Amino acid sequence: MFEDKTFEALRTLALQNAPANIDTRQGEIFYDAVVPLCAVLARTYVDLSLLMDGLSPDTAMGDDLDRVAASYGLVRNAATSARYVLVFTGSVPPIGTRFSGDEQYFALEQDGTDLCLRAETAGTAANGIAADTAAVPVYFLDGLSSARFGGQLAYGEDAESDDDLRTRLRELLRIRVDGANREQYIAWCERVDGVGAVRILPRWNGANTVGAVLIAPDGTPASTSVVSAVQRAVDPDLDGDGVGDGLGAGLAPIGAQVTAMAAEDLPVLIDAAVVLSDGATLTGAQTSLERVISAYLAELALHSPTEAATLLYSQIGAKLAAIPDITDYSDLTINGGAGNIALTLQQVPVLQEVSLHV
Repeated sequence: MFEDKTFEALRTLALQNAPANIDTRQGEIFYDAVVPLCAVLARTYVDLSLLMDGLSPDTAMGDDLDRVAASYGLVRNAATSARYVLVFTGSVPPIGTRFSGDEQYFALEQDGTDLCLRAETAGTAANGIAADTAAVPVYFLDGLSSARFGGQLAYGEDAESDDDLRTRLRELLRIRVDGANREQYIAWCERVDGVGAVRILPRWNGANTVGAVLIAPDGTPASTSVVSAVQRAVDPDLDGDGVGDGLGAGLAPIGAQVTAMAAEDLPVLIDAAVVLSDGATLTGAQTSLERVISAYLAELALHSPTEAATLLYSQIGAKLAAIPDITDYSDLTINGGAGNIALTLQQVPVLQEVSLHV
């Protein structure tokens, strides 16, 4: 915006506006008096340009972008920690006990009736630790015979990038969001940290009812705590019957009874016979396939906001064929069949098992 306000341009303008009969040559009094001011003014224009960039959704970055997004009710999705089931023998380790595994550190916490290990460092670095990997206590624990990682309960996610937050902000500004339409309900739910996607079900349980199906940023069903937070924010359930009261105590208008709910997970089981490439192992091929299939299922869950998704048999086959450790495959089945799997708006596909055999 102020590209023309350079030091050279300001200096020229100042000298051109000198009073008549004033010597403006370098080294003269007038020159020496105005040139430092031109330098300060040029720097001020640079600061103003940076300020304007920090106020625009298209150019703001970092904390500036956070402030711009917050003015429209959007909050950057924070990094989340990977969590694993702890499988152990011997005495129950105390909550808070620290373990290490695969060059990462974890803290023991309670997850319902299970004990789980939460990565101390949020983000994706602690994802993908193989089951049965040793979980080594940082300090000696008397009575603990063995400990190892079980299944992964939740995938760690990096903090939302500037580009991703900017995309969400542009989408919010692009779509008409008012009058309690579908997009506004989505925007209200997405204000809550831990919501990756929302599917709105109008009149899902009768007149004046709205269902909000919540999906975590990793494409799995949202946690109980996230569901409760969305319910409190949009339409509090003051009488505890599991349905919003419709009293206008939250963001939703009076009369609209909103029910926040976690998406239902549809377990996905994949089975196939494979031909391995030279030097490849079945375990390595299976681990690689699990990663790409999980990413595909997450994308399917997060990018189908208004229509029921379909898990495509051909896509699973393409992912399988693209694994470097696999040269060919046959007898591919998904949940025991050889066809597409249709999901409802309330369902998200979650990988449960990949079984490969030669």
